[in-house]
Amino acid sequence: MHNAKLLTIFDRAGGREMPLARVLVQREERRPQGGIPADVILALRYWVIGLSSRFPAGEFIASYCAAQGVVSLVSGLSHGSGAVFIDPAYLRGHRLGTYLMNEVVAWAQQWPGALVAPVQLLAPEANDEGAKLRRNRFYERFGLTFDYEDKSCRSGVSRPITVRQLMPVTSWKKNVEELKLLDALARHGDVIDDMQRQIESKNGILKK
Repeated sequence: MHNAKLLTIFDRAGGREMPLARVLVQREERRPQGGIPADVILALRYWVIGLSSRFPAGEFIASYCAAQGVVSLVSGLSHGSGAVFIDPAYLRGHRLGTYLMNEVVAWAQQWPGALVAPVQLLAPEANDEGAKLRRNRFYERFGLTFDYEDKSCRSGVSRPITVRQLMPVTSWKKNVEELKLLDALARHGDVIDDMQRQIESKNGILKK
């Protein structure tokens, strides 16, 4: 678990008296076999401390394919849907997604000349005006621009861009505190036992 970090997430509209959640994030890089068109896959999985499920609440997947000179920000393939979902629902809008995508963008900077695989925005993902605006703005802040299919901007595909043109977004620091797991264990004595139990139950999943 040396690649694990603990995030303490606060309400983006409030102070830091009481956190909304503590989230364990595990980072894993793997080199796939069996003809998958990627040389390296990055998986960022996260668990909300205190929830009973042994499985991740969610994950962000990215990949790099040397043969094509392409980095995918949103999937393990050379293209992918632009849907970004954060669970549980009460954490949406509190910059957890921004933190995770910023980690993906930082990882991709290893290949600055690589092309960024097109990100496809689908109309069903934008089920209301607010969701559409949040989704579109989410990607635009990282440097992507889109050719939309109509004026409603509910669907479209990102324009060609290289990794070096992507922009980091650090606004998550306003309400998300990041600690390495060992530092977090030292600081947060009240959650040590709970975290240790969850880590033990998750170790088998992370090694797959």
